[in-house]
This record gives sequence, structure tokens and C-alpha cells, in this order.
Amino acid sequence: MPTDQILATEEMVGAGHATKSDTLNRFLNKITTAGDILYGTASATAARLGIGTAGQVLKVNSGANAPEWASAQDAKAWVNFNGTGTVAIRASYNVTSITDNGAGDYTVNLTNEMVDVNYAVIATSSSQTNTSLNGITSYESGTARTTSLFRIYATCFSGTQAATQDPLHVQVAVFR
Repeated sequence: MPTDQILATEEMVGAGHATKSDTLNRFLNKITTAGDILYGTASATAARLGIGTAGQVLKVNSGANAPEWASAQDAKAWVNFNGTGTVAIRASYNVTSITDNGAGDYTVNLTNEMVDVNYAVIATSSSQTNTSLNGITSYESGTARTTSLFRIYATCFSGTQAATQDPLHVQVAVFR
């Protein structure tokens, strides 16, 4: 075989010989859109992953055998909601709804379940009037945490006294 030719696979150019540039051009013709990614498969053929959308990141699929696009979310779920009156979600990711169980007592309902109950909940809140120091804690003894929901209390601290309250702003993030 001449040195300016390579043996091309049928996947690339069909059976036979081709020039280096012909083989490369035919291989690159698998890319049909700017930003596409070519990768090798387990069967030693080329596969194409189309370009993702803005903000997506490249990750390995659940079978650990191909790349795929995913949302660039560090938290598994998060929510910002108004806890006064009728609870209203301002913005969220992977949170379906908030259940108001009473003063400062909320259940956060997840859209997609966590893999287990060993996730971390981090939460904070304002006061009703924005004048008190506040804290918020995850509450599990009344309602056990599940893979699809957890319960939190918004607590206002005044000196050594603490009481649940409906805060103006509640922010919750879930990590696993």
C-alpha cells in the first residue's frame, strides 16, 4: 500500500483504500452540527453526541459507557420561598411544592427522589419583620425524612427564647 494511503474501515469510508484526507473528511462528516462530539463506542465504532444547551456539562452516563449532557446543578435540590400567608415558591430546582404544616413548620417535596435518606439539608430564613436573629433546622422526629420529602422548622431566637415563625424568606439547599 502506498504511504499516502491508509486502510479505511467500512465504518469510515466503506471497504477499500482511501487517501488520508479522504478518510479524515469522511470521518469528520459524521459531525453534522457545530459543537458535536465524536467518541468511540465499545464496538470500536464512532458515535456522535450532539451539542448540548447553554449551561449544560458533560458527564458519563449511568452505564459508564458513553458521554451525555447534564444540567450544571451542584445542589440536588434548592428552593427560595415566602413562608408567610400562603406559601409561595419564588424559585427552585427539583422542588415540586412546599407544604405549610403550621407556624414555621414546612415540608419540602422533591420532584426527583434522592438515592437514599443520607442527604444534607442546609436552610436559613429571615424573620417576619427582618429585625430578629433567626435560624432554621431540619426536623425529623415528627415526620421521618424520606427520599422524596423532608420537614423543616423556621425558628426565631430572641435572647434565650426560641419560637417557630412564618418567615418572609426561606432558602433551602439539598446536597448528596
